[in-house]
Amino acid sequence: MKYSICVATYKDLVPTMRMLASLLRLPPGGEFEVLICADSLDAGDQATLGGLTETPQIVIAAHLDRSVPFAIKQNLNISMAHGDYIICCDDDIEFIHERWADEMREVLEAHPELAAVAACTPDRTTRKGKQQVAQDHDPAAHCGEFRSGRLFSGFCWMASRRVFDWGASDYVGFLDTFHRSQLDDADWCCRARQYGHSVAVCYGAMVRHHKRENRTGNSYPQARANYRKKWGAPALEDLDND
Repeated sequence: MKYSICVATYKDLVPTMRMLASLLRLPPGGEFEVLICADSLDAGDQATLGGLTETPQIVIAAHLDRSVPFAIKQNLNISMAHGDYIICCDDDIEFIHERWADEMREVLEAHPELAAVAACTPDRTTRKGKQQVAQDHDPAAHCGEFRSGRLFSGFCWMASRRVFDWGASDYVGFLDTFHRSQLDDADWCCRARQYGHSVAVCYGAMVRHHKRENRTGNSYPQARANYRKKWGAPALEDLDND
């Protein structure tokens, strides 16, 4: 198994089905599995979800209550994964080119100092630092390009499974469940740096992020306050991949 794609659903399956349709249309270049941790769904959605397992690569990891933190759901997916590379995805993304996974993997393989790399949205490929570049939105034009930094937005990111394995030399660990559904990605990036690693955005890996409604209403100010209390105040916008 090469890639394990980990997804947590939220409220309804419309975004999840769109994401899965794009994934099956543009699968990673190699073997893959999809692990889905589903939250509270109505009977119709549960039936739809059950039907997904007819696709051999799709596994329903668990059904958990909607109040369960996002980090717990993704940690469950990660713990059940068999792949050499773990890809954590929000359910509201859409894959738009065929080399999205291979681009991230190749950057990771070529740069062992990186604990993880994240995809970017097409409009963010037009910025590298503060430099404005041609707005071609063509992944091939950015093949192999990446930028290291403090943080990334975790709507689609990849790490070797070794970073989740206790005792491995490049261990970072699972998502911190202290963060219920926001800033768990930023927190993970901070921990990676604490262990001496870097993180980066891969400009050759593009996905569309539809940015559904906030998962926790007005909780972001509190999440940001908790994050700052733990890590100080690094710029949350350090890597503008979204």
